[in-house]
Amino acid sequence: MGKPKEPREPAAVPAKAEPYVRTAEEQEIVERVVKAARKPRVPTPRMNTKPDGKQTIDFNHADQGVAACLLAAKIGADDDRLARHLLVETANTVDGKDGVVDRGNLSYALTIVEGIEPRDTVEALLATQMATVHMASMKAMRYLRDAKTLETQEAASNMANKLMRTFATQAETLKKYRSSGEQTIKVVRVTVNKGGQAVVAGDNVVGGRGTPEIERQPHELCGENAPSAALQSPVEKVGKTLPSPGGKGLEGVPLSRGEGRCAEGYGKRRLSPRQTH
Repeated sequence: MGKPKEPREPAAVPAKAEPYVRTAEEQEIVERVVKAARKPRVPTPRMNTKPDGKQTIDFNHADQGVAACLLAAKIGADDDRLARHLLVETANTVDGKDGVVDRGNLSYALTIVEGIEPRDTVEALLATQMATVHMASMKAMRYLRDAKTLETQEAASNMANKLMRTFATQAETLKKYRSSGEQTIKVVRVTVNKGGQAVVAGDNVVGGRGTPEIERQPHELCGENAPSAALQSPVEKVGKTLPSPGGKGLEGVPLSRGEGRCAEGYGKRRLSPRQTH
């Protein structure tokens, strides 16, 4: 007889994991996303196949006319006829299989158009183009990933590069179109310190130093000889005649440089002999 088997120890029961508790930031984000998802959306397109093999597109809605109007309102189209044509054009552009439109890709394209929120026909057309260009660029990147030769890699890379540049241009065009009717008012404050000047060209300050006030010039009359508010001639205020071309009368003209030009009145100008031509 063999030895009796020793009793096995009971397997350890794994401890229950504590339930996950969302942080305050996570809860706020979840509530915002759920709230956005509950907004009224365009009914999902539905693909129907006729006996002859052709596909037709309608909406998962009881009233097809109402569904088309909802689509027109969402993509900024003027009427439901334009909305239907854009739907068909998008379906013919997105990726499918064996000539059959992929419902998921079509819904994805319409979601992109809705996210751009077009406001008129021009924006509706541009948003539809942006959605299809984005999807085509992602397809080109898949080709680049699966490329086996240098030629196919180069072709896929060029295709993806052109499509992504096109999308960036479309986004910039949409931004400019939306801001074309808005006015921008710029308020520029120019602070100029004493001893310099400010040069303003249009809305931009291209230089700035000094103060706009006019400083006292060396030849300005000072003290009691300073001119009054009313414009007076030098003869009326000073009592001296202006110098003549020959040099006469210069002794009454204040010196522009020298000691006491403003403190002690007028200086005497020395005349040098000049030759008469």
